[in-house]
Amino acid sequence: MNDISFDDVNFQIRGEGFHRTLETSFKITNKQRFVNCRLAYRYRLPKGAYLDSNTIGSDLSKHCFTPSHFDVEAPESSPKVANFHPVYFHSLQVLRKLFVFGDKVDIPVHLRYHKPAENDQLEAIVTFEFPKIYIQCEDNATTIFKETACEKNMEKIPCGCESHMPKCEFLRINMPNPRTVSASIPIASGSHRIFVIFFTLFMVSTCIACTFYIVYNSKAKHE
Repeated sequence: MNDISFDDVNFQIRGEGFHRTLETSFKITNKQRFVNCRLAYRYRLPKGAYLDSNTIGSDLSKHCFTPSHFDVEAPESSPKVANFHPVYFHSLQVLRKLFVFGDKVDIPVHLRYHKPAENDQLEAIVTFEFPKIYIQCEDNATTIFKETACEKNMEKIPCGCESHMPKCEFLRINMPNPRTVSASIPIASGSHRIFVIFFTLFMVSTCIACTFYIVYNSKAKHE
């Protein structure tokens, strides 16, 4: 595992509003060749975000998405929404006898509606973690799989992107100092609630009064 290193790591979120793009890119280098290997990624989406499972496939070109259900209508505060939702992506590219491999994953993410804050907070922060990166090589021919110390990093994850896919053993590659990125979205302030209610009642009462006045005057003129 000490032979593997990361370079040109980039993790950011692009866009505005409730629809963003989570971008992950890096170069992975090994002193020994990667022989017929493929990469996979595990993201832990925070409860303030979700993926549209019905359309995400059309947004991916070099990766596929292991099906996972999200309640796209639920707000962030709903008890139906877990604190973190794991999702898996697999690279469609095969590392054939390479020392260096670069990859970039662009994931369209959607931010959930947040209930009004109880204080004067005007925005909510949704934080995303850098994904876990896994590698699997044909017949485990790559040297790193022969290291005894790597056994503790072997994990079973979905083998691919088909529904009800069985799990296979992948080697988790630990990136030093994994980072996070955050997105902010505007929310209503709870401190304005009384004013909004009062103003709404005032406007409704005024409209009703005006309606009665017009109807009353109209009848008076006809009499």
